[in-house]
Amino acid sequence: LKMPSKMNLIGSQTTSGAKYAGKVAVTDLQDVDYALAARMVDSSIIDAFPVDADYLADAAEAETWVWDPSMESLQIVNEILCYVQQTAAKDMVNAGGYIALIDEDKCQEGENQSSASSGGAQSSSSNADTVEYTNWTVVSTRADNDSPQIVKIWVPGDEEEAEQDPMDAQRILVETTITEGVTDENPYGSFVMNFKGEAPIGPEGAYMPIMRGTLKTVEHAQGKPQFMFFNEMGGAIDPDIPFERIEKSNVVMDDADGTSGQARTYMEETDGSFSRQRGFDVAYNSSYFLRGKDTNGDSAVDDLTCTSRADYSTQTWRYNLYHTLDGIYNDQSVSAGQRVSLNSGFPFFYEDVDGRHFGHIGYWGIWTEEELGIDQLAGQVITKETFGDQATAQDFTVQVSGGKLFRRSKISSTYADMAGVQLNWWGDIEDPDCENGCMTQHDYRATVNDNDQLIVTHSLTWGDNGPKLTDIPDVDITPANEWNQRWMWADSLGGSVVFKPADAVVDPVVFFKEEQVSPADPDLPTTLFCYERCLKGGLSENTLPELESDLFHILWNGSESTQEHTYTLSVIDGQFVLTDEMSNEVSVDFMMPAELGDWYQWGINTGEMVTSQLVDWWSVFDQDVTYRWETGPNPWNRTVSVTDSSGESQTFDKPLQFTYTYTAGDDPNGDNFTNGTPFMLEYGGPGELWGFPWEKLDDACQEAEEDCRWVSGLTLKTGVELIGDSNSFIVRAMESEQSMNETVDTTPCLSSGLDVSGINLTLPTAVDGNVSITWSEKPVITDSPAVIEGVVQAE
Repeated sequence: LKMPSKMNLIGSQTTSGAKYAGKVAVTDLQDVDYALAARMVDSSIIDAFPVDADYLADAAEAETWVWDPSMESLQIVNEILCYVQQTAAKDMVNAGGYIALIDEDKCQEGENQSSASSGGAQSSSSNADTVEYTNWTVVSTRADNDSPQIVKIWVPGDEEEAEQDPMDAQRILVETTITEGVTDENPYGSFVMNFKGEAPIGPEGAYMPIMRGTLKTVEHAQGKPQFMFFNEMGGAIDPDIPFERIEKSNVVMDDADGTSGQARTYMEETDGSFSRQRGFDVAYNSSYFLRGKDTNGDSAVDDLTCTSRADYSTQTWRYNLYHTLDGIYNDQSVSAGQRVSLNSGFPFFYEDVDGRHFGHIGYWGIWTEEELGIDQLAGQVITKETFGDQATAQDFTVQVSGGKLFRRSKISSTYADMAGVQLNWWGDIEDPDCENGCMTQHDYRATVNDNDQLIVTHSLTWGDNGPKLTDIPDVDITPANEWNQRWMWADSLGGSVVFKPADAVVDPVVFFKEEQVSPADPDLPTTLFCYERCLKGGLSENTLPELESDLFHILWNGSESTQEHTYTLSVIDGQFVLTDEMSNEVSVDFMMPAELGDWYQWGINTGEMVTSQLVDWWSVFDQDVTYRWETGPNPWNRTVSVTDSSGESQTFDKPLQFTYTYTAGDDPNGDNFTNGTPFMLEYGGPGELWGFPWEKLDDACQEAEEDCRWVSGLTLKTGVELIGDSNSFIVRAMESEQSMNETVDTTPCLSSGLDVSGINLTLPTAVDGNVSITWSEKPVITDSPAVIEGVVQAE
């Protein structure tokens, strides 16, 4: 569990508020050796940063915590505190009621974040989604410097989910009283947080309790830091609710540094035929951590695990990037050590007969609090507003194109560089269980070995918990000639990887950097030539195609003569229009009807297109830059943009893309990848660096593979350098998790005096107090959101 952020108690409205804990922790942290590696920025460069550089200042904001399976019952605590941090209640004391937009996905650490695509996807649905916010109402008050800080929060639910999942439909009320801030001597401070959830169950308009809980610090008789947590939901509150979950914890540290302590945790849940119980007693000192597990629910520990507190693995969930040197970036002057900022979007409001509504638009699309579809928003006038400063308001019009354009750039590589990259492949290999030597078509996992051979090692299936691998005998699928190329998919490279024969003279391996193109892009092509999967224009539900030949132009007639299909791309009123020159100049933008079947329900796209004619049609696959058009019924199949009063399309910065190659020493957990292994990384702003491969921790999964914990397969040390578009950036880990590597022998723990048999911590049995606020007391806020993802909007 993550250690609390330092909570500085606010005073009156002229002082700052208390900083909520980001996570609560049982053990303290271990120092990690971040010695410079080959890819690390030279220490003399960092030493030359200005004293007020963001890189240096952010060191105080970086957080690291310890995760252990015994703390699973406190996972919801992590999420609650993460959400509350995004309200910036400490900065909004006595400011009156305000709206905070919360990105709940940022608080889902450990959940499956691996791509479910095996490379055969027909659309961009596997790309990053539009950010979706939850609209929280918050009031943070303090009478004076000697009074507690009171934070009241109203969290709306999704009533449309009432029949499917009452937990998603519940509205939540939170009430927190902070009486003492965190100090070096008191790492938890003193606070009580009560919360409850109400779901629309029963008569229309009626809500009933479905969840309630308390997180609080405890005044220990010997002054030791201590906290307790209780949470119950579902059938634990009302026996008529068909699911139930109870979580209880009591944690006490012997000193503020957390060098030793004890904890007891318990969790039980039932849902239909599924049922499980987990109880843990833990004891730790400066050297070891002893976990006792109750595996059969009899309240007696029957399984001991000893881990060394000197043997940790580190997973980083969030990174920041900083400019390494003074220079010009995005036409702006930047300084060494300055945090990289991107114009990723802006909040807005619009008004209709129902009043004022809020939303956010950016590179990935548009979001509104009513979660309106893009067709409903097309043509809507929205107002960009800076909180508290109406004078800066500016109107824009939402434009929705009938499709989306992607640009793909080729990157050359080698077999040696691909060693260690996890590759997914759909293809045929000989089935060893088939007596007649038949071929089996399936999803497979492949890799490149030390002999520059492309080897299939596992069969692969996809489920709700991501990919599941099954060992099979190794099969060499290295292409024998140019006509036997292997098209693979690599999550860590962001898409397709093409393997030619290992001894190919030119580009034996290529992969591709892909970006979404904006209508405001200065380098838009006007003519595009298509050679395969060339979509017809003018299709609609009124011209429902019956065959695939009704969707695509047939260009191949059996000869080897060059044939192409021509499209014209233009931007009209801020919208992309792709015109089909062979279909009476009609546009290629249609909403695929459901009758087309499952294969096209996620959308449909052309093959790769080029800006000049080719002599040999098959050479389209080797072009340095190609384009692809996608269309369909889903929001991710179309481009959402905005135009200003003069009709000019507004641009949002696309994520920075880096072709990062691994160098020994870059990962604090050791070298799990070969020198030179490539990764396609993207940076979308502070905390948002992605593109790492994800892997499942098998020992954190249940037999039914529920509640599996996922971690990044690669962690970057603070100080690693990334190069993108001739710019140099330096990495800082901002949120990291340490996990103790398990040992089998319990002797070291027992010999050091640890014993869980004598732990007598009492688990809480009920909430500590009722939430006094009601939903009817929620303030009516007409101002734009004052806080977005924890950032107070400028006055």
